[in-house]
Amino acid sequence: MTTTSTTNNGFYFIKPFRYLFDSPHAGMNLLFGTLCMFVPLFGPLVLLGWQIRIMRSLVQKKTPEVVRFDLNDFVEYLKDGFIPFLTSLVLMLPFVFLTMIIGIIAAIAIPALTGNGEALPPEVILPIVGIGAIIGIPILIVYGVIFSAAMTRAFLTGDLGQTFQIKPVLEYAQLTWKSVLVVMLFFVPASILVMALGMLALYIGIYPASIILNLAGIHFMSQIYQQYLDKGGEPIPVRVDEPKINTPQD
Repeated sequence: MTTTSTTNNGFYFIKPFRYLFDSPHAGMNLLFGTLCMFVPLFGPLVLLGWQIRIMRSLVQKKTPEVVRFDLNDFVEYLKDGFIPFLTSLVLMLPFVFLTMIIGIIAAIAIPALTGNGEALPPEVILPIVGIGAIIGIPILIVYGVIFSAAMTRAFLTGDLGQTFQIKPVLEYAQLTWKSVLVVMLFFVPASILVMALGMLALYIGIYPASIILNLAGIHFMSQIYQQYLDKGGEPIPVRVDEPKINTPQD
């Protein structure tokens, strides 16, 4: 591992962002991936299905480059994308519910504290923000670690039952939380920068920028999984994706 792109943790930090362009099919991959973002409902599912193939190829070390987006596998991508989509939806519901509760409490507490519904003075707002950060940041980290564990299982197994096996998910989270935290600390500001550059490209650049970020996230997920294995973690069953064979037409 080169010192220019990795740290002592063994992570590649630059490679994930140029991962898309290591393939000779980079242009078409970027085009098809971007087009998926414009198709309501089915587009994101197809995009997820393609990313699943990439993730599985990475962890199985089939190819070092991005799996080519194959239009012949469009229906397979669509079906494959359903499991991670449902997984992310289920995992987001408690977070949304908690956010709603906090909003309701704030809506009730602010008028009670001021007595007349006016804005709170700074000497009251700052302690509230500080307490919120102390409580909220650890919750976000724990949520991110568990989300990463469950989504990794969803991507690799392609099975809803195996995805939500509580014990394996928690064991994965326990062995990878440090790795996930390192990635989050780097990936979040890097994503903001990439999206900002995309906005400079007449704003429409945010769509291909999003594809680059999606594939970078997949690459980081595979690195976290490899570190999990290096720490003695139980391998996650990986579903084998059989290539679609086109039968000759008479």
